[in-house]
Amino acid sequence: MVKSKQLHRLGAGMALLSLPAVIFHGVVPEVSSLYELANQPHPFLRMSHGVLLYLVTPVVVTSSFVFFLSPGLITALIVSRPRNVCEWVAFGLGWSVLLHIALGSLFKLAFRAPLAHSVLMPYWIGCALVGWFVAVLLWRKRDLQSSWPSWEARDTRRLVWMIGVCMIGVAAFIPKIFWEDFNMDGVEAFEFGRSLS
Repeated sequence: MVKSKQLHRLGAGMALLSLPAVIFHGVVPEVSSLYELANQPHPFLRMSHGVLLYLVTPVVVTSSFVFFLSPGLITALIVSRPRNVCEWVAFGLGWSVLLHIALGSLFKLAFRAPLAHSVLMPYWIGCALVGWFVAVLLWRKRDLQSSWPSWEARDTRRLVWMIGVCMIGVAAFIPKIFWEDFNMDGVEAFEFGRSLS
Protein backbone atom coordinates (compact mmCIF):
# COMPACT_ATOMS: atom_id res chain seq x y z
CA MET A 1 0.00 0.00 0.00
CA VAL A 2 1.25 3.50 -0.80
CA LYS A 3 1.92 5.36 2.42
CA SER A 4 1.54 9.10 2.79
CA LYS A 5 5.24 9.54 3.58
CA GLN A 6 6.17 7.62 0.43
CA LEU A 7 4.01 9.88 -1.72
CA HIS A 8 5.55 12.98 -0.18
CA ARG A 9 9.07 11.61 -0.62
CA LEU A 10 8.28 10.70 -4.21
CA GLY A 11 7.01 14.19 -4.98
CA ALA A 12 9.98 15.84 -3.28
CA GLY A 13 12.44 13.51 -5.02
CA MET A 14 11.05 14.12 -8.49
CA ALA A 15 10.91 17.86 -7.85
CA LEU A 16 14.54 17.84 -6.76
CA LEU A 17 15.67 15.78 -9.76
CA SER A 18 13.72 18.06 -12.11
CA LEU A 19 15.24 21.27 -10.76
CA PRO A 20 18.30 21.37 -13.07
CA ALA A 21 16.03 21.18 -16.13
CA VAL A 22 13.80 23.96 -14.80
CA ILE A 23 16.54 26.28 -13.54
CA PHE A 24 19.11 25.74 -16.30
CA HIS A 25 16.76 25.28 -19.28
CA GLY A 26 18.80 27.90 -21.16
CA VAL A 27 21.72 25.47 -21.39
CA VAL A 28 20.26 23.66 -24.43
CA PRO A 29 19.99 26.78 -26.64
CA GLU A 30 23.43 27.87 -25.43
CA VAL A 31 24.99 24.56 -26.49
CA SER A 32 23.09 24.64 -29.79
CA SER A 33 24.50 28.11 -30.50
CA LEU A 34 28.03 26.68 -30.33
CA TYR A 35 27.48 24.78 -33.60
CA GLU A 36 30.56 26.43 -35.16
CA LEU A 37 32.66 24.13 -32.97
CA ALA A 38 31.50 21.28 -35.19
CA ASN A 39 33.59 22.71 -38.05
CA GLN A 40 36.79 22.61 -36.00
CA PRO A 41 39.09 19.60 -35.56
CA HIS A 42 37.90 16.96 -33.08
CA PRO A 43 34.31 18.20 -32.58
CA PHE A 44 33.54 15.29 -30.25
CA LEU A 45 36.14 16.51 -27.75
CA ARG A 46 36.00 20.26 -27.12
CA MET A 47 37.73 20.82 -23.79
CA SER A 48 37.52 24.61 -24.17
CA HIS A 49 33.85 24.23 -23.17
CA GLY A 50 34.30 20.99 -21.24
CA VAL A 51 32.25 21.82 -18.14
CA LEU A 52 29.28 23.06 -20.18
CA LEU A 53 29.34 20.25 -22.76
CA TYR A 54 30.31 17.20 -20.72
CA LEU A 55 28.98 17.94 -17.25
CA VAL A 56 26.23 20.57 -17.18
CA THR A 57 24.47 19.54 -20.40
CA PRO A 58 24.17 15.81 -19.57
CA VAL A 59 22.83 16.68 -16.10
CA VAL A 60 20.24 19.09 -17.53
CA VAL A 61 19.14 16.68 -20.28
CA THR A 62 18.81 13.78 -17.84
CA SER A 63 16.90 16.03 -15.45
CA SER A 64 14.56 16.98 -18.30
CA PHE A 65 13.72 13.30 -18.76
CA VAL A 66 12.69 13.09 -15.09
CA PHE A 67 10.75 16.34 -15.53
CA PHE A 68 8.89 14.91 -18.53
CA LEU A 69 8.22 11.57 -16.80
CA SER A 70 6.97 13.06 -13.52
CA PRO A 71 3.23 13.31 -14.31
CA GLY A 72 3.25 9.86 -15.89
CA LEU A 73 5.15 8.26 -12.99
CA ILE A 74 2.61 9.59 -10.51
CA THR A 75 -0.31 8.46 -12.68
CA ALA A 76 1.23 5.02 -13.24
CA LEU A 77 1.69 4.53 -9.51
CA ILE A 78 -2.02 5.01 -8.87
CA VAL A 79 -3.60 3.63 -12.05
CA SER A 80 -1.26 0.95 -13.43
CA ARG A 81 -0.03 -0.46 -10.11
CA PRO A 82 3.43 -1.54 -11.32
CA ARG A 83 5.03 -4.57 -9.71
CA ASN A 84 8.61 -3.31 -9.87
CA VAL A 85 10.62 -0.20 -10.68
CA CYS A 86 11.25 -1.13 -14.33
CA GLU A 87 7.51 -1.53 -14.93
CA TRP A 88 6.92 1.75 -13.14
CA VAL A 89 9.33 3.63 -15.44
CA ALA A 90 7.85 1.97 -18.55
CA PHE A 91 4.27 2.76 -17.50
CA GLY A 92 5.36 6.26 -16.52
CA LEU A 93 6.72 6.91 -20.00
CA GLY A 94 3.50 5.71 -21.59
CA TRP A 95 1.33 7.81 -19.30
CA SER A 96 3.51 10.90 -19.80
CA VAL A 97 3.23 10.64 -23.58
CA LEU A 98 -0.54 10.09 -23.33
CA LEU A 99 -0.99 13.00 -20.91
CA HIS A 100 1.12 15.27 -23.09
CA ILE A 101 -0.96 14.48 -26.17
CA ALA A 102 -4.34 14.68 -24.39
CA LEU A 103 -3.68 17.74 -22.21
CA GLY A 104 -1.75 19.50 -24.95
CA SER A 105 -4.67 19.04 -27.34
CA LEU A 106 -7.13 20.34 -24.71
CA PHE A 107 -4.89 23.35 -24.10
CA LYS A 108 -4.74 24.16 -27.82
CA LEU A 109 -8.52 23.80 -28.17
CA ALA A 110 -9.22 25.91 -25.10
CA PHE A 111 -6.80 28.76 -25.87
CA ARG A 112 -6.71 28.36 -29.67
CA ALA A 113 -2.94 28.67 -29.60
CA PRO A 114 -0.02 26.24 -29.77
CA LEU A 115 2.04 25.36 -26.73
CA ALA A 116 4.74 27.99 -27.13
CA HIS A 117 8.14 27.62 -25.49
CA SER A 118 7.27 30.22 -22.84
CA VAL A 119 4.13 28.28 -21.86
CA LEU A 120 5.41 24.71 -22.08
CA MET A 121 7.40 24.61 -18.85
CA PRO A 122 4.73 26.13 -16.54
CA TYR A 123 2.15 23.91 -18.25
CA TRP A 124 4.14 20.72 -17.56
CA ILE A 125 4.94 21.77 -13.99
CA GLY A 126 1.20 22.25 -13.54
CA CYS A 127 0.54 18.75 -14.92
CA ALA A 128 3.01 17.23 -12.44
CA LEU A 129 1.56 19.17 -9.50
CA VAL A 130 -2.02 18.28 -10.42
CA GLY A 131 -1.06 14.61 -10.77
CA TRP A 132 0.63 14.62 -7.39
CA PHE A 133 -2.27 16.34 -5.63
CA VAL A 134 -4.76 13.93 -7.23
CA ALA A 135 -2.65 11.00 -6.01
CA VAL A 136 -2.62 12.40 -2.46
CA LEU A 137 -6.37 13.11 -2.52
CA LEU A 138 -7.18 9.64 -3.82
CA TRP A 139 -5.04 8.12 -1.10
CA ARG A 140 -6.60 10.21 1.66
CA LYS A 141 -10.25 10.50 0.62
CA ARG A 142 -10.92 7.16 -1.02
CA ASP A 143 -8.41 5.02 0.81
CA LEU A 144 -7.09 3.83 -2.53
CA GLN A 145 -5.25 0.55 -2.26
CA SER A 146 -2.32 0.88 -4.64
CA SER A 147 0.68 -1.37 -4.66
CA TRP A 148 4.02 0.34 -4.20
CA PRO A 149 6.52 -1.17 -6.66
CA SER A 150 9.01 -3.50 -5.05
CA TRP A 151 12.48 -2.04 -4.78
CA GLU A 152 15.45 -4.38 -4.73
CA ALA A 153 19.18 -3.89 -5.15
CA ARG A 154 18.96 -4.80 -8.84
CA ASP A 155 16.34 -2.07 -9.36
CA THR A 156 18.75 0.50 -7.93
CA ARG A 157 21.48 -0.81 -10.26
CA ARG A 158 19.15 -0.57 -13.25
CA LEU A 159 18.18 3.01 -12.42
CA VAL A 160 21.83 3.96 -12.00
CA TRP A 161 22.58 2.35 -15.38
CA MET A 162 19.67 4.22 -17.02
CA ILE A 163 20.90 7.55 -15.69
CA GLY A 164 24.54 6.75 -16.42
CA VAL A 165 23.95 5.62 -20.00
CA CYS A 166 21.81 8.70 -20.63
CA MET A 167 24.44 11.09 -19.32
CA ILE A 168 27.33 9.36 -21.10
CA GLY A 169 25.32 9.17 -24.34
CA VAL A 170 24.53 12.88 -24.26
CA ALA A 171 28.15 13.80 -23.47
CA ALA A 172 29.53 11.51 -26.19
CA PHE A 173 27.16 12.65 -28.93
CA ILE A 174 26.95 16.40 -28.32
CA PRO A 175 27.84 17.24 -31.97
CA LYS A 176 25.34 14.73 -33.33
CA ILE A 177 22.48 15.80 -31.07
CA PHE A 178 22.93 19.56 -30.91
CA TRP A 179 24.93 20.62 -33.95
CA GLU A 180 24.15 18.29 -36.82
CA ASP A 181 20.37 18.42 -36.91
CA PHE A 182 19.49 21.44 -34.80
CA ASN A 183 21.92 24.24 -35.55
CA MET A 184 20.83 27.85 -35.96
CA ASP A 185 20.40 28.02 -39.76
CA GLY A 186 17.57 25.46 -39.60
CA VAL A 187 18.46 23.62 -42.82
CA GLU A 188 19.45 20.37 -41.11
CA ALA A 189 16.40 20.51 -38.86
CA PHE A 190 14.24 20.96 -41.95
CA GLU A 191 15.85 18.02 -43.70
CA PHE A 192 15.60 15.93 -40.54
CA GLY A 193 11.87 16.68 -40.38
CA ARG A 194 11.45 15.77 -44.04
CA SER A 195 13.16 12.44 -43.49
CA LEU A 196 10.54 11.59 -40.86
CA SER A 197 7.58 12.44 -43.09
